[in-house]
Amino acid sequence: MYTTQADVLLHREGLLKVINDGIENVPATSKEIAPNSIKSRQLYDQIQTHAGLGLFQNFDETEGVTFDAITPRFSKTYYSVNRSLGIKYSETALNMDLYGFVKSQGALLAKSAVATENYLAAQVLNLGFGGGQTSPDGSNLFATGHSLSVQSPVATSSNLITQGMSGISLENALQVGMSHLGDRGIPKYFNGGFKLVVGPLNAGVAERSAKSSGLQGTNDNDTNSFVHGMISKVVVDQMIGYASTSLQYNWFLLPTDASENPIVRIETAPITVDHDFDIEYQAHKFVATFMVIYDVFGWRGLVGSQN
Repeated sequence: MYTTQADVLLHREGLLKVINDGIENVPATSKEIAPNSIKSRQLYDQIQTHAGLGLFQNFDETEGVTFDAITPRFSKTYYSVNRSLGIKYSETALNMDLYGFVKSQGALLAKSAVATENYLAAQVLNLGFGGGQTSPDGSNLFATGHSLSVQSPVATSSNLITQGMSGISLENALQVGMSHLGDRGIPKYFNGGFKLVVGPLNAGVAERSAKSSGLQGTNDNDTNSFVHGMISKVVVDQMIGYASTSLQYNWFLLPTDASENPIVRIETAPITVDHDFDIEYQAHKFVATFMVIYDVFGWRGLVGSQN
């Protein structure tokens, strides 16, 4: 963005207030999707998953204790991405800024950074059906055939459904999430329940389906206390389906407990702002940069519906 004195003079006569028709109040919905943040100073990071330990075995003093071993499973590499955005304005524009138009650009820069983080977090979900977002096992983030360890009694597990938002589809999605097994075939526990993440076009039906435990006579929720008890909150994120109409009605379940959420934010460099003054053109330049990526270290506890 480049602001000159002409921008200020254009609105100067009789102007009461300059209104920015752009990013206003931006809630940090990225923290709902990815509550876990890891700080790193590496060019790239790698996460290794393992199968964990099995159940305790009966102890026979003639045979001794059964010793288990941690079995490596999958690894994934995360590469840092540098992101930046700048603004600049002339010294004359600053001196004639009676209405704070120029000074307000700094706040807009910060709000744009928050919106960018929201977008990056939502893209983990948006692209999880085949758009390039994968889990460490190499499958799409949302898939019916996530492979389990050979030590598990079943070979694959699913975290994908293909149903529109309703009370019944929420029942199915919750049951899919609660049935997730670890690589040893031991059930995963999501004691805090799940939060429902939707885009704005699903906001109304999501509220009715998840929060109205006694709403009868509708297709969305007919006295569904199971759903009402298992959904801790509804998160409406405008970045779900952003810039892609085919994704606007997709919806997701994420664990309420942050420790069970496999979506992670990896920060290599926090937001910093550098200032420079161009003597020849008498212009101020501000550039904000940060290095952060959003990705996943697993798929368990996540359920996505593509419809």
